[in-house]
Amino acid sequence: MMGEWRENSGQCIDHVVRGCYNNGTCIGPNKCECSEGWSGEDCSVPSCQQECKHNGNCTLPNICTCERGWTGIDCSIALCAQNCNNGGQCVAPDTCKCRQWENEWRDGRAHGGVPLFQTEAGDPQLTGWT
Repeated sequence: MMGEWRENSGQCIDHVVRGCYNNGTCIGPNKCECSEGWSGEDCSVPSCQQECKHNGNCTLPNICTCERGWTGIDCSIALCAQNCNNGGQCVAPDTCKCRQWENEWRDGRAHGGVPLFQTEAGDPQLTGWT
């Protein structure tokens, strides 16, 4: 019988039609040879070539099921309910990173002066969108 292995001292019987789970094949007592994309003792564990990020789960071979707020083949793309306008970027669920740059306003001192608006370290403060 296809998918079933028997020996005088023991036997390996299919868990489902065609041997083990997910088209795996019974090759010895309690031993399955799994189809591509499946692993585990009974071929019930899917395997993904990519890492499922942000608490995503590998639920079928090379398919990640993502946590709410994430999408993409590996759950690495954040989803924002609102648009991130003016060049902003969605960096986490419902979190936009606004486009900002160093403030270019300087006083009239020699050699370009110092920034009019500075951080505590003396660097120019950022300006742009919030």
